[in-house]
Amino acid sequence: MEKNINRQFDQFLNSFFIQYTKYKDELLDTQRKLLENLSVPIIPISPDISIIPLIGAIDSYRANTIEDKIITEIGNSHIQTLI
Repeated sequence: MEKNINRQFDQFLNSFFIQYTKYKDELLDTQRKLLENLSVPIIPISPDISIIPLIGAIDSYRANTIEDKIITEIGNSHIQTLI
């Protein structure tokens, strides 16, 4: 009976930690995506002119994020000038 209880308890802990890890990974991914959007604000000042304030260090990951967001936003908003 003791072996059976220990085995079931081990299965429970294993399942619990796997599910908890998946939950935390999804939460961190969601927060990372939110932070990416907030770190590259494109502010329209007229229908065809926008500004993008860049503050802080720009590593290669952030540079790629900035590039992707700028290209997407230019296409969606028909921006002619980006400062």
